[in-house]
Amino acid sequence: MIILKVLLWIVVVLLIYRILIGIVRKLLHFPAPGFISIFLDSRIRGWMQPPKDIIKFSGIQRGGKILEIGSGSGFFTLPSARVVGQTGEIAALDVQQDMLDKITIKLEKAENKDIRNIRVVKASAYEIPYPAESFDVVFTVSVLQEIPKPHDALLEAYRVLKKDGIMSVSEFIPDPDWALPGTVEKQLMAAGFKSIKRYGNLFRYTITGVKNDTK
Repeated sequence: MIILKVLLWIVVVLLIYRILIGIVRKLLHFPAPGFISIFLDSRIRGWMQPPKDIIKFSGIQRGGKILEIGSGSGFFTLPSARVVGQTGEIAALDVQQDMLDKITIKLEKAENKDIRNIRVVKASAYEIPYPAESFDVVFTVSVLQEIPKPHDALLEAYRVLKKDGIMSVSEFIPDPDWALPGTVEKQLMAAGFKSIKRYGNLFRYTITGVKNDTK
């Protein structure tokens, strides 16, 4: 009985948190501040959103040309770079230079000297500085809903993806900008993506769509 009460209180607190933070984020749009990287790089984050699952569900494979929109401090960037290997390439795109600087600092550490296939790119998700059909996979993790105009960002991602390329969107419920899986699926379809697939659960999920030239 005590366990059930505790679980009920956790659910209630989580719902209140979601409602309050949802209201705030509706009124104010801003990228995650640099100091939040303390959590973004934590073991807790690794438990909540395991990089290996994000990589697997997103279709990131050896030799792939990958773009991460909203790379932040590189929590998913570095593991992805190791998976694609030296025959692949990762473009880590973010609007905040201080976040990209954190990736550069990580790459300078001894344990990461083997990673030479990451390019940090300061740019907007609305204007990706790459030609059409440059990437096999474009992925975002807890980022898409943070962008004021997610539809425009998805259209730009569609442009830079190769034919049959994958757009991957991952979210987890504690994030202030979390959205229902059905919302993300509709966003992908509205941008022209086909073959929508969902992985994971309501707490943390990845949804993918495929670029189709018949858009």
